[in-house]
Amino acid sequence: MRLIIYTCPGHQFSEFVPWLINNSPDVTHSQQWNEDSIWTPYESSFGEGWEPAESQWTIADDMLRGTYKKVARDMKSTFPENWFRLFMQTCVDTDVRCIFVNNAPQNIPTWTAQCRLWFAENHPTVDVEFAGHTLDLRGLANPSLYFIKEGYIFDDDGYVYDDHDEEGAVLDYIAKNLTGAPNIRARIKNKHAGRQTELLKMYNYSKFEYVTDTNTIVDNQCLYEHIAEIITPPNNYDDLVADYWSRNKPNDRLDDYLRTLL
Repeated sequence: MRLIIYTCPGHQFSEFVPWLINNSPDVTHSQQWNEDSIWTPYESSFGEGWEPAESQWTIADDMLRGTYKKVARDMKSTFPENWFRLFMQTCVDTDVRCIFVNNAPQNIPTWTAQCRLWFAENHPTVDVEFAGHTLDLRGLANPSLYFIKEGYIFDDDGYVYDDHDEEGAVLDYIAKNLTGAPNIRARIKNKHAGRQTELLKMYNYSKFEYVTDTNTIVDNQCLYEHIAEIITPPNNYDDLVADYWSRNKPNDRLDDYLRTLL
């Protein structure tokens, strides 16, 4: 059995890549793809973006599928042994699976080490590989794509986007900042450092097998080549990518403003 664990923080095209991997003809699918329920909307004052349900359709057991996001997927500092123990009971030796884990950079070394150890002790014949990507906000042609997904968090923190502000003061500098940064400019710089420089350090420390960045992901040909290094790309790769980007449009005015802060 081969298990690809795709790990990175959320809102940086995080579900997009494991979704493409899970559309590979090599991957074991436990249920049919449901086109009507796969897309999750992210709506806020910053706009609207969409991410696909990247892993649920490869999980055979209803209970495990229902607990996947709560127990295994989102922001866990320790490896969820019990969930993976039950998950592995639904797999067979010939399976190829990809599971996405949304995790903070500081959690990745511990989570990854615990995962590798657990599989070595309990399923030593399973080929476990780790993949992920960093967020290069400074290099990204359209950083607004990230902030549209992050927008509901910024709204809750008091940074409300106003596309009609004639003076271009897009975000509230005075609002309370939960990360400790003195203003939105510092917060964005901290975000770039955390999800590019620090995250890359965590990937390298944890010896991830496959690592790329968002500049590759927004380039369709480069992303295809990256996917091909991991697995056979989907037969309908072009259609899937076109569908994803049709649902995720940048905001040019917000892009211009964000570049002044980066």
